[in-house]
Amino acid sequence: MASMSYGAFLREPLKDPGSECALYDSEGWLTVYDGSAASAEKYWWISNSSHGDGGHWWVAEDPALVTAGKIKAGQKILWSDQNPGGSGGLLYTMRRYKDVEVRVSFFPGWENDGGIFMRSNGKGQAWQVMLDYQPGGTLGGIWPEGLNGPSQDYYSLATETKIDARLAKWNMADWSKIWDADGFNMMHVRVTGEPGHITAYMTDSLHPVTDYQTTTQSVITETGYIGLQIHAGTGDWKGGPNKYQWMKVRELVPGTGKPLCPANPGNPASIKAPVSRISSLRTAWNADGSSLMVGGYADGDYRMTLSDAHGRVVANRAGRNGILSQEFQGLNKGIYLVNLSDKKGSYSRKAVRF
Repeated sequence: MASMSYGAFLREPLKDPGSECALYDSEGWLTVYDGSAASAEKYWWISNSSHGDGGHWWVAEDPALVTAGKIKAGQKILWSDQNPGGSGGLLYTMRRYKDVEVRVSFFPGWENDGGIFMRSNGKGQAWQVMLDYQPGGTLGGIWPEGLNGPSQDYYSLATETKIDARLAKWNMADWSKIWDADGFNMMHVRVTGEPGHITAYMTDSLHPVTDYQTTTQSVITETGYIGLQIHAGTGDWKGGPNKYQWMKVRELVPGTGKPLCPANPGNPASIKAPVSRISSLRTAWNADGSSLMVGGYADGDYRMTLSDAHGRVVANRAGRNGILSQEFQGLNKGIYLVNLSDKKGSYSRKAVRF
């Protein structure tokens, strides 16, 4: 994957997606990295315009992950590391996007500083969703890379499996259950609107890791590249390489939030997001206890039932695909049982309002 100037790539999102829609899967996602060098060459380019000479990116197998049962034998992944002397860089999509969602399955090396760049102008100015996997760092916070504007993060890492909460917006008590320190995790980022509204979810978290509204003073461009960063500097890259299993994008129609390309039933979604190790179901009450928030991850279509302590059904909900969020309002004090059913099975969790 050769380094190239950002000036050579000035492609806008396709106004008429045409035949590209045929490449979208049955869940409406386009896989822009599937583990092969061919997909890396087709959808990505290396930039040396920020953080160094571009860094080191390569596609190869990882026998240790195969032995650990994290990936299949023969499966390749994308690796990233600094070049000698602490030189980093960025890997950018060939396309520029405005409203878009991106999912990244990643396994960062501990004590590394990286990020997912959204709406980047190719010079390294972007809204960075941080992947600062180091003491004091954060996964999913926002950093205005080369821009004026406030940063945002809800917690900081103490160790690979422990965090220090900063804001009460996301309950981090179960961090070790949400985060797999020895395998791949998924970051799901969505940016919409102008100025951009950015949300980011980690695998099955009930609340976003980030819910961030940019301002008119901080807008760099209406469209931009999606990028993966290797931070420059020996102090920001003390660990081993970062690893990426797959990456997907879902382009959205500006102003509507609807997918630009419809789901393609003839193209199965062969690459699945990881399913939670905590039965794909989480519950939390709002501040006054009157609303019950339920979230998690569903593998395709799902049905959710809320029952009271006597087994009487209070509410039925249905939905489909990926990260789910439901709110049940006006509940009395008592014991409730939430049941989630999808094609992986049926999961239940108790919720008590005192």
